[in-house]
Order: sequence, then structure tokens, then C-alpha cells
Amino acid sequence: MNEPTAIDPIMAEIARDNRVSPTAVRLYVLLRAGNSLDAAATALKRSTDWLKRYERLLRDLGYIEVHDVRAIGGQCDRRYVFPTPTRSLAS
Repeated sequence: MNEPTAIDPIMAEIARDNRVSPTAVRLYVLLRAGNSLDAAATALKRSTDWLKRYERLLRDLGYIEVHDVRAIGGQCDRRYVFPTPTRSLAS
């Protein structure tokens, strides 16, 4: 798992993207650190449903990919993939 750092160029790009709110940046950092959406909601003291709008924004802008993986017993686990966005996405 990649450890996010303050000098990570992708995080710096996201932080400078005017379409991304500060809450979405914090959510990105928490998700990239391996937290679930529920854990991020707890850390940010918000509801999971409230954070889903920021998850959707990050997904729509291409900063994250959301993969729902079926586990044994029909339970669904959510996984996040962090592609390297191209410059055209952040312009």
C-alpha cells in the first residue's frame, strides 16, 4: 500500500484543483491511507452518506476508482484504486 506524504505530486495536484473541495482532499488522503469510507466518516465526524458526494466527485474527476468486490456469503467490499490522473483531468 502506498503511504501518502506531504510531497506526493498527485496530492499536490488534487489540492490545487479548484474543482476539489478541502473536504474531498481530506477524504482522498484518508482513503489513500487505506481507510474505509466508514472510517473516514468517523475521522471527519461526518456521516457516510454525507461523504458519498465527495467520493463521487473524486471518482468523476478521475482521482479514484471505486470497485465493489463480492466476498463469500454475498457481502460486498468496497475497494479504492488511485490512478495517476493526467494533466488534462486537472486543468
